[in-house]
Amino acid sequence: MSVFMEVSTLSQELHQIPLQAQVVTPEVVFVILARDEAGILADTLLDLQTYLPDGERIHVVADNCLDETAQIGREAGVVVWERSEEKASGKGAALGWWLRQTADQDPDQVVVILDADSRLTPDFVPGLYRWFTEGVEVVQARILPSLEKDTPSALISALSELSEQYVDDVLRNRAGWGVRLRGTGMAFKRSVLTRFAGSLHTMVEDVELTLLLAANGVHVQSTPDLVLLDPKPTSDKGVMHQRARWLRGQAQILRDYRSEIGRLFSKGFAGWSLLASLLLKPKSLIWLAAFLGSLLLYGAGALMDIQAGAAVLFWFSTIYAIMVGVKILYTVSRIPERRQVRRALLYTPAFLVLWLISFFTALASGNTWLRSRPRMDPTRIG
Repeated sequence: MSVFMEVSTLSQELHQIPLQAQVVTPEVVFVILARDEAGILADTLLDLQTYLPDGERIHVVADNCLDETAQIGREAGVVVWERSEEKASGKGAALGWWLRQTADQDPDQVVVILDADSRLTPDFVPGLYRWFTEGVEVVQARILPSLEKDTPSALISALSELSEQYVDDVLRNRAGWGVRLRGTGMAFKRSVLTRFAGSLHTMVEDVELTLLLAANGVHVQSTPDLVLLDPKPTSDKGVMHQRARWLRGQAQILRDYRSEIGRLFSKGFAGWSLLASLLLKPKSLIWLAAFLGSLLLYGAGALMDIQAGAAVLFWFSTIYAIMVGVKILYTVSRIPERRQVRRALLYTPAFLVLWLISFFTALASGNTWLRSRPRMDPTRIG
């Protein structure tokens, strides 16, 4: 498995982050929202139980499953919840349902959301305790992409995610701004999660939650000492399906959260930065559209005001391209797979085509849940 940084080196580096000594250990529950994940869930639970031997602290929500996800969870000795409400689909709806089923729990409980294939690093649980004894309410772990295959599309996807975490999130942290949630490795004080997660309904629950929290003044703390390994789609089809889901979710957000977007926009640079991270996707295609638009305006612009607009677009897209280039070079310098990533970057034009195909896939798929990896038969896993 290819991992985009030596975890041991990263752990040593991040141990130097000053945090006060643990005083009281909070109650923590890990929740895996799984839909037809029988092929990978057993390995995930086995790995998780090396850090959390108490099965009562691991909950699996088998969300409208057609396979043996629930059975595998029970065999592993964890708490299993089976949901069969098909009208409200997606992880956000499943999370809200789980919160209602467990409403009698301590409001100070810490709830950690994981994907069905996420892997903790050894320092994750102790680090989580330290952060929540410091009084934070919401944290987002650093997501370290891991790849079973170093395909160009997978490498570019991983590079994009790392670039945002290594540059954008670091700058937001230094400015005292919150960061966006990333779907896995999210941890919440239960009272805060209950307040905002009850009505989640889009395909992008992490974007939805980020908007709701930020619009209401709840800070999402980036925690670079909490590291989570997160496998990425390795096939072009998986990458397309993942992005089609994002695009469908983004359309739902723009339709249903105009008020929250407006409130966040009114917060100035902090809000603008977060909105750009959440909604300006795919950034590469937006940049390309701006650049081509400026050229078209120049070509058709007989009037001075049109030419002025073209100049603004041209310089905006040029400056943006330079900034992205610097971010990419910096990120590549921090990862061990430099040679493979440089080769993969030659695939960028084809990757933009994948985004375009994802757009049409999103339009054609209706309410179908698009999987980024195929269903796997657990009996075939050796």
